[in-house]
Amino acid sequence: MLVVPQGRNLSIEMAPPEPNLLEGCGPTEWLAITIGAFEANIHSLFVALCLPSTNIMEKRIDYSQLFLRIALGLGFIFPVMDRLGILGEAGTNGNAWGNWSNFVSYTGTLMPYMNASLTNVMAALATGAELIFGVALIVGYQTRYAALGSCLLTLAFALSMFFFSNFREPFTYSVFVASAASLLLSTIPRYRWSIDGRLR
Repeated sequence: MLVVPQGRNLSIEMAPPEPNLLEGCGPTEWLAITIGAFEANIHSLFVALCLPSTNIMEKRIDYSQLFLRIALGLGFIFPVMDRLGILGEAGTNGNAWGNWSNFVSYTGTLMPYMNASLTNVMAALATGAELIFGVALIVGYQTRYAALGSCLLTLAFALSMFFFSNFREPFTYSVFVASAASLLLSTIPRYRWSIDGRLR
């Protein structure tokens, strides 16, 4: 009995070549048959040891997608709370803006081609989208579309930071990483512990 990692028990018998196959064989043929049988046994052992079962893979995907949903969702909600002044003043408790006007001013630096009125509108639209995507990802409602929207929104932020603020900024704050993670989340076939999962 061979105890396989990841909680699977597997019984493997190393089968020798059939005796009748070796009868009348010369040394060369005997060696070829023996090596072939050995290779087949080694391949079976490798597959059993190295390839995880379907159930284990599904569990890994379930936990990974939940982790991604919560991390991305909170990554949207906390910045929204910051710019609305809910979390305190700028510079305290890790707050970047502390109020709406500071966020609008920052949005203007990322969109220097827009006037003040349009900048305010874009700041409001971005904030609304972040709030919607954040809640949808956490509760798991229309998760695939929320993840795709999250990918496009964070990609827009990252590119604006790269070209109009500081090219290191989207890497320092992992904005490209958030965009890529959102795109990855949109490809997951199912979302366990979600509203989507209950509606299926």
